[in-house]
Amino acid sequence: MQPMTIVHTSDLGEVATELVGTRPKVFPHLAGAVRALRPDVLTDGGDTLPVIAEGDPGWAWLADMAYGAWVPGNHDLDGPADNVLRALSRTGVPAVAANLHAGTWSAAPVRTLLGGRVGVIGAARAGHDPSWVVDDPAPAVAAATATWRSQVDAVVLLSHLGADRDAEIARQTGGIDLVLSGHVHQALQEPLRVGRTPVVQVGANGRYVGLVCGVPGDWRADLVDPFAFPPDHALVSRLRARTLHRWPELGEVLADLPRAATGRPQDTQWPLADWAADAVRTATAADAAILARSSIEPEWAAGPVTYGDLCNLYHHDEDLLVVATLNARLLAKAMEELANARFLAVSGLRVTIDGTAPEGCRVRDCQATAVSATSAAAGVRVAMTRHRARFTSPRACVETGLTVRDALAAAARAERRLRLPEDRRVWLRGEMPPAPSWAHVVR
Repeated sequence: MQPMTIVHTSDLGEVATELVGTRPKVFPHLAGAVRALRPDVLTDGGDTLPVIAEGDPGWAWLADMAYGAWVPGNHDLDGPADNVLRALSRTGVPAVAANLHAGTWSAAPVRTLLGGRVGVIGAARAGHDPSWVVDDPAPAVAAATATWRSQVDAVVLLSHLGADRDAEIARQTGGIDLVLSGHVHQALQEPLRVGRTPVVQVGANGRYVGLVCGVPGDWRADLVDPFAFPPDHALVSRLRARTLHRWPELGEVLADLPRAATGRPQDTQWPLADWAADAVRTATAADAAILARSSIEPEWAAGPVTYGDLCNLYHHDEDLLVVATLNARLLAKAMEELANARFLAVSGLRVTIDGTAPEGCRVRDCQATAVSATSAAAGVRVAMTRHRARFTSPRACVETGLTVRDALAAAARAERRLRLPEDRRVWLRGEMPPAPSWAHVVR
């Protein structure tokens, strides 16, 4: 058979809000890379739909880029089936999942591409909405593989289960030529290998795309940096205009950023992240606030700030905020969770981190600056997302009913001209350790 080129993306939902903001960073290069690579087959591994605007930015991306196959991720299935199925019908996005049902609707278990030469089998992961039925993927994939193995030149498993689980299924099933995985946000510099079958996992948020070239049994699989390609701003502008036409409120100008927000890597701080933490702390009337760095865009150009921009600032902006009461030990534990990040987003805290220390021992000091030592001994009231609070085991945890997005929008509307903090909140000893390696070898 003739060699083919396959390009794979996954877990873009956290940054898909760029398609409604005024400062797109990832998607212009992502679009440029896909156009330049000119794949025979273009696939996406799910978690593509952002929570805003019923996922419209993600739908527009999938449809306009003419993806050949898309498997829904667990976050894509967090919403009601009726909403997703309505968008599927409207956009024509080619969903594929051998184990996914909703009422009388079932996803196509297999999608054939390249004139029937390639059969793409989908494997979905359950979300939180009960209107979806997600069966055990292993028997569903095995049945589809048995049916289609003799009808196509290449069987590709497109999955949102994570590379390790996919490798298990490929080993148990047999007959799968290539696995394109999603869900686990680590990028594998070298694919897992199950015999001669590579399992490709590209990470998340457009940091890489997967490029697979060759024929079954002789694939070359690489991770490609989209920022190595010229950006396609015209495409992103077109997608933004389309989404804002349906959701004009996302284009509302809330404030102005008078100067560019540029990070300070020498002390792990970024003023824009500090502003977001201050907004959360103010909205909740807490003593301090913590936001996970991994979801905050670190740099913005000066100019108007729209509601869509704020949705893009903190990718998990729909997370509900709580106020957790933490003693000194729990406060240090909470900061240890964030100490591997390139920068921290805190408010009302002074933190000293030793980047040379082993993991779990990097927070040398963490003090609340807005309460007395006596009050701090009794517990510091820290605003954080409900998701993060699960990892801290607080003494008490009070629901606020607010989301991160609520806090950011309220702060922007109140200021109208954003004043970025200049105070130093984090002291770093040495340099932060490198990110952990997630390379695997499967025999």
